[in-house]
Amino acid sequence: MLTVLPAALVVPDQGVEAALAVFIIGHEFAHGVVGQLRAASGDQLKPAWLPRPIAQWLARHALDEYLADRLAEVSLSVTVSAIDHAGVPMQVSSGLLGGHAGDSAAAAEDGLHAIAKRIHQYRLDGELTPMWTEVVELTSQVFITLAHAQAELDEMSASGPASAYEPAPTHPPNPLHDAWSEFVAALEAFPFLPTRDEYRHHEAAFLDHGAPAVIDFWAALGLTFETEGEGFHISVAPPESAWLGPG
Repeated sequence: MLTVLPAALVVPDQGVEAALAVFIIGHEFAHGVVGQLRAASGDQLKPAWLPRPIAQWLARHALDEYLADRLAEVSLSVTVSAIDHAGVPMQVSSGLLGGHAGDSAAAAEDGLHAIAKRIHQYRLDGELTPMWTEVVELTSQVFITLAHAQAELDEMSASGPASAYEPAPTHPPNPLHDAWSEFVAALEAFPFLPTRDEYRHHEAAFLDHGAPAVIDFWAALGLTFETEGEGFHISVAPPESAWLGPG
């Protein structure tokens, strides 16, 4: 497997920029490790165009980014050293270098609102295929963004698993909160360094949780599906039956 890295990652051998470069390089090589595990255990997904298989792919994209980040944290911690103001050695993590978990959670919520807005736009213009294409792309971005935030949070947390996405206390739970809670539960059960056989089992279990969570996420936003032969039909709920966001 070939990993191509940008020349811009060649940075001085000290400081935060150098440490972040180590993390990025570790992340990209970790994708190769995960890919080899998957290939050795037998890839379980095929090219897809039906909603449930698409949901499986979106869940797996998020899983890949989460695992790559967690493995990259190992590279970072064994390669980069740091001391605090008192001269005491510290374990280095991406969060310590200026983490973005909070910003990522906010960006994911913006993505949720963008999906709801795009679905509502269909109710006005009737253009189904462009809407569905954009919804799939936006959904992938949202869950990948939260996967990065979750990996950072899990590396920093010493008190057990917690969700990287929690709506403001003044806001009720929304479809993204419900879906991501399922992802967090499935990620908690995923071993950090699985064997080949463990990987196949745990990826299947993760997809069994993640794909239905994505389908339910879409349903809460107003999209449901019915298979018709080799294709499918999309039903779009009226506004009063779908989550439209605040206001």
